[in-house]
Amino acid sequence: MGSSGINAEYMGSSGINAEYMGSSGINAEYMGGVAHGEASLSSSYVHFRCPRDPEGLSKMRTSTLVNDGSFLDKIDADLPKGSWVLRSTQSDQAISIRNLLWPGYEFQLDVTRSAYHQSYFGDGIPCADAVHHIVL
Repeated sequence: MGSSGINAEYMGSSGINAEYMGSSGINAEYMGGVAHGEASLSSSYVHFRCPRDPEGLSKMRTSTLVNDGSFLDKIDADLPKGSWVLRSTQSDQAISIRNLLWPGYEFQLDVTRSAYHQSYFGDGIPCADAVHHIVL
């Protein structure tokens, strides 16, 4: 796929239980699922990458980072606001998240099983017209 600029690693923020963060990220054995009541909120999802927010970077570099994923960037803080579209089933048991800036990216979560998958089938070119499609 090459370097497109999209950072396609996301996860639920309440599912993080980090005791150690190595260079390859948070160990999978410390991850859980998204709480059912929080699954339909975009603030419950974070980028699974090195944080870009200066406050998050500062938190990550402290030696007291234990069972705390608050250093990761939340997707609802991305600019332009509204670039993430979250849809859920009527019972909030299945969640789908798409990014209007990167057509072809989708994250899906099965809340009942705490199982998720994500995929990106695109050309690696951001949608320049996306800001015109965002409803505030």
